Amino acid sequence: MAEFPSIGGDKKAELKVDLRPTLFIGAGGTGMEVMMRIRRRILSEVWNPRHPTRVDAIGQFPVARFLHFDLDSGAVIDSGKSQRTDPWYALVKLSDEERLVEHIDLQQYHESDDSLARFPLIESWMPLRPKKLRSLGIDPSKGAGQIRAVARLYLFDKYPKLRSRIKGALNSLGGNAGAERKQDYQRLGLRVDTSKFRIVVIASCAG
Repeated sequence: MAEFPSIGGDKKAELKVDLRPTLFIGAGGTGMEVMMRIRRRILSEVWNPRHPTRVDAIGQFPVARFLHFDLDSGAVIDSGKSQRTDPWYALVKLSDEERLVEHIDLQQYHESDDSLARFPLIESWMPLRPKKLRSLGIDPSKGAGQIRAVARLYLFDKYPKLRSRIKGALNSLGGNAGAERKQDYQRLGLRVDTSKFRIVVIASCAG
């Protein structure tokens, strides 16, 4: 529910907004950092002003699911010390099911000058020719190096797995959209429109 001031006077006009089951897809380090903040907000928020309540775990919030997509398997938002002193860390961290972080065999795309010819769909848009890719010396285990073409290449390379993860997350949200979850919505003071999903992609400009 959101409130906006009325144009004609001091009184505030109340605008009630129905939520939609939402899948947040975070790409790269920026995507993960923003999603962690959203998850903290969900847990710290006091829901339902009439009967104040909180959720004890992200999975108990029925209208949001999260998926993180990245090359950098070593990416961390909080240092070890921060993790030990942060009482929220164990609750907000992403589970393995919520992350798709895998190695890409970059060499298959640049091992010879005609490597991209084997992948015509990628070759049609890829601005970096194999010779240029080799000269950049990119270590894909450390991320895309803020090179958008490499990030997009990773998306094309992992598309079947990413599509499967997205379908699984949407199925989970769809399962939360049934009448059996109506009590959960009421307990949290949520008005939910289950007729459609909302998908929010979070990424930096380079991503």
